[in-house]
Amino acid sequence: KPIKNCVVDTGYRPAAYRFIEKQVREGHQVYIICPMVEESEMMDLENVIDYTDRLKNILPPHICVEYLHGKMNGARKDAIMERFRDNEIQVLVSTTVIEVGINVPNATVMMVENAERFGLAQLHQLRGRVGRGEAQSYCIFVQSGKIDRSKERLEILVHSNDGFYIAGEDHGYLYDLRPRTSGTNGHAANLVHFVDVVLNGAKPDFEPIQGVNMIKILNAIYESAKTGKEVLL
Repeated sequence: KPIKNCVVDTGYRPAAYRFIEKQVREGHQVYIICPMVEESEMMDLENVIDYTDRLKNILPPHICVEYLHGKMNGARKDAIMERFRDNEIQVLVSTTVIEVGINVPNATVMMVENAERFGLAQLHQLRGRVGRGEAQSYCIFVQSGKIDRSKERLEILVHSNDGFYIAGEDHGYLYDLRPRTSGTNGHAANLVHFVDVVLNGAKPDFEPIQGVNMIKILNAIYESAKTGKEVLL
């Protein structure tokens, strides 16, 4: 079954938690993604440690909530994932460490906090952690920032499951690479200009978001051109 998606603001959280409780009562499991491991003085973003403590006080005590992040040692991460696979943990609050290589068909809900902070291709990968069983699955993208056009950008995920299209659209929003002409030629012109900026120091007519790894995107473009295959960031 196709995954049902929605983009919401933080005011939807109480309803989301009720929905999560309902899914657990039906025997299913849930992922909740936070961008940070722990609280930061620099950024007001959700973190897995505080979020887990908060959620344990919101959900009924019979629902086991645990967290997972990349700073844990391998043995502890493996133990947490084993308990989640065995449904001893019903709600797993995690960083993007679960982005690939995790297969729990019983998980039916993916909820992403601060969704506007992630790339669309990465959100698409995270969404792929659910929808692996027979039951209907859901993805809830919680937008908490006031970034211009962030809801419009996230809505792309609601309307498409095509990873290559999503990655291409994300580059457009991250760099405001609107096609100079319609169709493929416009996108090609943008990519040529993008490469010219990075490699040759040309003056950009777009505004890159701080912290975006241009070299990583260039490598993805190169690999895609060389192999003819989709390359997700």
